[in-house]
Amino acid sequence: MVVVVLAGVEAMAAVVVVAGIFGGLMVFEFIGEEERRRVSVSKLIRKSLLVFVTDFYTRVKRASRWEYYNVARCTIFLLLSLFPLANISRKCNDPVKYCSCSCLLALSLRLKSEENLTIQEIFLGCDKVMIFVDGAPFPARSSSFSSPSPGRDTLLALMEHPTLVSVAHAFKSTRETKFSASAQKKWVYVFQREYATVDPARVDFVGTDEATTCVGLVIRNRKSGMTSIAHMDFPQSVENGLNEMLSLLDCKDESGLDVHLLGAFEDVSTEHAYGSQLSESSAQSDGYSVPICAKIVETLQNRQEKFHIHTLFVLAHNTRRDSQENSYPIFNGLLVETNSGSITPASFDKSSRCPDEIVRRIRVSASFKDPSLREKLLETYDTQTDRFMIAPCSWSGHYVRIASVLQELSDAEILHSCSTSPSAEGPDFVDNGRRQWDYLIKHPDWRETFPRRQPRVFGRTDDGGWKMCLPLQDIPQGYVHQKALCIG
Repeated sequence: MVVVVLAGVEAMAAVVVVAGIFGGLMVFEFIGEEERRRVSVSKLIRKSLLVFVTDFYTRVKRASRWEYYNVARCTIFLLLSLFPLANISRKCNDPVKYCSCSCLLALSLRLKSEENLTIQEIFLGCDKVMIFVDGAPFPARSSSFSSPSPGRDTLLALMEHPTLVSVAHAFKSTRETKFSASAQKKWVYVFQREYATVDPARVDFVGTDEATTCVGLVIRNRKSGMTSIAHMDFPQSVENGLNEMLSLLDCKDESGLDVHLLGAFEDVSTEHAYGSQLSESSAQSDGYSVPICAKIVETLQNRQEKFHIHTLFVLAHNTRRDSQENSYPIFNGLLVETNSGSITPASFDKSSRCPDEIVRRIRVSASFKDPSLREKLLETYDTQTDRFMIAPCSWSGHYVRIASVLQELSDAEILHSCSTSPSAEGPDFVDNGRRQWDYLIKHPDWRETFPRRQPRVFGRTDDGGWKMCLPLQDIPQGYVHQKALCIG
């Protein structure tokens, strides 16, 4: 292992030397003979080394405990870089010495111009650290230079971070909120594969539940309070999904964005899940929870925004076991109070999983066959108007026949056929499925649900709930200046 690390570091050192020589030769091509004679090689070397060592010492001094390993690795890298430079300088004339000096000077200038880079980023060429925990940067972790899943390594390290462990322990003792439509509050609920961005001036609460192997992801702008929530269910939709979630948040604010993750209980053993090399043979036995959590972490660390992770209640933190060692999620939902940004574990009753529950559930299933929605989250809530706009989706006769077959199955067969975690689903899982299939059987033509391919629009009621609105074509003449007229 040590040999591999040293070989990798020495290769990087060689790249730096070659780049410095090439840059120096280009400089000598463009300066005149007189300027060359005036170059004081020793002065340049002294100056560049002074700046280099000063910056290196500053970063070592302010490094936290988790950076000490990187400091040692950087020191080896520095020494391995200097030895080839010294050899070249002894054997070559002044121009090459100048090239070597240019290499050091360029590295020194990079240190001076990139004040916010950590030691690891400066010497190993990594991107800026974009994940923070407890106010401190948390760099990407990798078990090797060619790690097949850097997100998985970083996820494992985050799961062991003392602050996040403490938060998870406190979260376990929090009483679950039972949310109902009778709460007389303005709320927004998202189903699986949906996302919504809400304005705290318009919405009091936002949440999701039914996340067993899925992840409820919350991203909140610290300054404005704008909050985006998603119910992530598929690793391939994470990158595009984050783009969608962040599109209405002000991501230029230097204070960064607050992040919370909940769900994705430990559906396979930790040792196997983290040890997997993502080969085709192990893909099925990886489970569902670890891959999606790892993909979210990897995507966060590869973006340009600053993410402050406050809650990581997933995997082992969100898992309980019975006497037979069967695992179950502790919580499968969360509720965000938009003004304060506080989150609590939550479950929602049927009255609050609205509006248009059945059609939205069907749309999730139908979206798998729609190429325009592939690897994306479903947008149902309009932030600017505080309305739900359920875009039209279609289903074929084949889909209806599948619904008829599923409707004939027993409850146990439905659980094992339709769930990624049959033993961990809520008590209404089967009933939710049967209600969808019953709707499809009664409405085999999707055009009955979406006449003229128009979206189904729902506006806010006085008590904070939802009511259906007439589409533009059906509005009486006295309301021509409105986009839709809400009824009910």
